[in-house]
Amino acid sequence: MRGIVHNFKFIVNLIALIVLFAAGTFAQTKPLLWQANLSAVGGDVSNVVNNGYGLTLGDENVRQSVYGEQRGYGIYTLPVETLSQAVNRIRAVRKAKVPAGAELLIEVRVRAIGGAWSEWIATTAKSPALLPQLGEEVQARLTFIDDGAGNKPVLRGLRFDADAVDQPAEEKTPQTQAAVAAPLTYKIFATREGLVGGTTANGHVIQTNDRFVALPSRRGLSSNGGTEYSVRLYYPKTGKTATVPVWDVGPWNTHDDYWNTPSVREMWRDLPQGKPEAFAAKLEGYNGGKDEFGRTVISPNGIDIADGTFWYDLGMTDNDYVEVTYLWTTGGTTWETIVDNETTGRFAASANWSTSSYSSQRYGTNYRYATPQAVSDAAWFKVSIPAVANYEVYVWYPASTGYNSSTPFIVATSSGNQTVRVNQQINGGTWVSLGIFNLNAGDYNAVGVSRWTSTAGYVIADAVRIVRR
Repeated sequence: MRGIVHNFKFIVNLIALIVLFAAGTFAQTKPLLWQANLSAVGGDVSNVVNNGYGLTLGDENVRQSVYGEQRGYGIYTLPVETLSQAVNRIRAVRKAKVPAGAELLIEVRVRAIGGAWSEWIATTAKSPALLPQLGEEVQARLTFIDDGAGNKPVLRGLRFDADAVDQPAEEKTPQTQAAVAAPLTYKIFATREGLVGGTTANGHVIQTNDRFVALPSRRGLSSNGGTEYSVRLYYPKTGKTATVPVWDVGPWNTHDDYWNTPSVREMWRDLPQGKPEAFAAKLEGYNGGKDEFGRTVISPNGIDIADGTFWYDLGMTDNDYVEVTYLWTTGGTTWETIVDNETTGRFAASANWSTSSYSSQRYGTNYRYATPQAVSDAAWFKVSIPAVANYEVYVWYPASTGYNSSTPFIVATSSGNQTVRVNQQINGGTWVSLGIFNLNAGDYNAVGVSRWTSTAGYVIADAVRIVRR
């Protein structure tokens, strides 16, 4: 029944949207108003606290490279707000104390009727965010930046108003254009991120052999641990691919969403779509060879890649060109993600699961293995699924005659757990499809590897890949 209601609501909203477009304009709706709850801070938050006067930075030692220098930094993504009607314009009115040189950024996004989030767009009382799609679910993100000397912004109150308005054709991103059948792909010079122990722009603490990327705009920055904005990387020299989330902002610039059309690009609108400003500055002398902060650009990179993806997933040994596919640029129709047994916060297994790097067919640096036994002791891969839809589930494992010929893989579908048995003595070192399943939206244990099999040989848990179909 829940699926029927969901599909009916989708059809009704879609018909309404088509009628609005056919009429050539949106009838401007009465604005919806709501107040943000700032008293309880929780969920997706990093270094933001309520000090009794309002929201502000917590630990002054948590710092980010902002505008070319180290600043106190914190980020808080507010809970999703479900509205009574679809909107595409949101205004934020704040009550805040912001010292000179400090900054308080408010950005918003909307989930489309089909289930995918728009990019983040900055909003203020004077400059409301015009979002590229209509939706009833909206979300706000708050970023606190001190002045470099410890003086912090304080947010004491925040309210929003939203409505639906006609969107000029030049303001529409690929997410609103039905003719776009595949996500955008560009050849980009990539560098290794490193910075282990540092904190990314979304609040993630960088781990050894981490797996994520940085892009030079906040518009495609995923939540901490999230995958809603992900890229697929292909390195031609090794033939290897990897799909990883965007968890940091950089290199060089912070307002260069070069994958977008010039009409909606934040800065550098005279550059061609797909050309990073750093590339043009370094190799073509654009902007006097400098970035947005006046620094001389010494590398033409438009993406940073975390160590685990750089070295192991792609097999890169030096900075080089890679093909980057920006998976969210179709509005989510080609969404995919990969979770490895080493992905931070995304894999869970008991002490009965040992670690090995013996096989060269492994994904990443190692994999987990356990003896078969009739016990409930599965290893689980946690995945953030963006919307209720059909997804193809793949698994990666090394193969060996000493491994199990009937390993039970568990898929948590919308109708309950389904088990698919895989012969792990063959087809190692590649993606093996378990089939297409309907999955619920949410962040949960989506794929497991069970020890409950009567067949001899180790059961292996290495990596999973999920692709929306």
